[in-house]
Amino acid sequence: MRPAGIRFHMLIIFGAALTFALEHAARAQEVSPPSPADEPPTRRLTLHPAAEPRPALQYELLPNLLDRRPGNAAVLYNRIGLMYRGGPEFAEQTSKISEWCDSESFPLDKFPQAEARAMVDRWDYVLDELKLASRREQCDWELPFRERNPITIRLPDLQESRGYARLLRLKARVQIADGDLEGAIESLKTGYALARHVACGETFIHALVGMAISSTLGDQVLELAQQPGTPNLYWALTSLPRPFIDLRPAREEEYSLVYLMYPELRNTRTERHPPEYWNRLLDKVAADVAQWNDDAWKGYSKLTLAARSAQRYPEAKRSLIEAGCSPEEVAAMPVAQVVLLYTLQVYDEARDEVSKWLELPYWEAAPGFGKFQAVALAAREKEIVPLFSVLASSTGALALAAARNERSFALLRTVEALRLYAAGHDGQPPKALADIVAVPVPSDPVTGKSFIYRTEEDKVVLEAPLLPGMEQRAFGARYEIKFVR
Repeated sequence: MRPAGIRFHMLIIFGAALTFALEHAARAQEVSPPSPADEPPTRRLTLHPAAEPRPALQYELLPNLLDRRPGNAAVLYNRIGLMYRGGPEFAEQTSKISEWCDSESFPLDKFPQAEARAMVDRWDYVLDELKLASRREQCDWELPFRERNPITIRLPDLQESRGYARLLRLKARVQIADGDLEGAIESLKTGYALARHVACGETFIHALVGMAISSTLGDQVLELAQQPGTPNLYWALTSLPRPFIDLRPAREEEYSLVYLMYPELRNTRTERHPPEYWNRLLDKVAADVAQWNDDAWKGYSKLTLAARSAQRYPEAKRSLIEAGCSPEEVAAMPVAQVVLLYTLQVYDEARDEVSKWLELPYWEAAPGFGKFQAVALAAREKEIVPLFSVLASSTGALALAAARNERSFALLRTVEALRLYAAGHDGQPPKALADIVAVPVPSDPVTGKSFIYRTEEDKVVLEAPLLPGMEQRAFGARYEIKFVR
């Protein structure tokens, strides 16, 4: 496989894995509830009451209008990439950064503060450039979708951006350990801006990496919330855009993928060309599919194309007539044109059948996403050229990733709402989330219901389950929270 195909296969692997998870969840829902082994790992938090700051939006987690400057952040991020990687010690340093960002392996009382500070100082020029880039008004990665086949576009900058996020997390941890709480908030602000800038790349992979960055930053927000004197960040979190990563730009690119790859297909019905033109176009599309196919379509060739065309041609004509073409119009079309039109019809219908659910909240759309496999199998039975089978990504998997990202923000807001309540009730947490009336307590974006909350002796438990049967250790969250004054 040529290197340029990396983006395509990343989408296929990611989509297949999470599609299986969704289907397993739907089946398990009918069979049995999750076992205790499926429960999410417990994270223990010690929180300090904190009232709402004055003014309420004194702290922000994205650069505001006064901080932002005109310009394209992508230019600066690309320049940072040239500075960030290099030197024989780079791999060792990045490995240490990753380790030190893990608050479970290195809680603050075991955090190598001096070493980590020296590492942050080592990369201070990169951190300064990241702050500068995060304050740019726009981020346009200028991916050449209309000049090149989108599948062949390489994305080397994405892996670098994850490294930037880890470096920002380490800086925030050092600032937290040093007691520089406002400095830590500034570092998180740069990180959240980076996440949204990455997601401007207009592919699902850009959106996924942006979500991954913002989700990992939540660990440092939780760590910050446990420090005495940390201001309450409920309104800072609440004022962030929702959804934080918008899937619409990526969805539009993916939705138009086939027509970006082959602009000639946009007017397949109305164009008039000799049979040789349609034969060449069909051969080109089929040859590309043969190169990109997964194991299920291995061996797809001209012989396969000829056999499937002969088998499906009568059905293709009937389907086009049912869709509005006149029998005379279809009869006048070369065979290859009929095959292409029918292939696009199957692709468009199957694509829309799974994509339409992205317009709904995840908890409403989950049943529709669970039908992805059935839609894919039906398309595979109909297709002559397997465009949908080879190119389609699982919108259900992507929607779940987006909902999980929104869940992380909702949990953080709930933690801050608990701190706010305790500040007004002698340091005591509420008996139930409904007792919090000063601010709205968010619902779980995955289930559409309230988070699970209960009191247990000297602590409270806040839990975000997923659908029965899914791997809770990967997708759920459970906090045991104690309050101290």
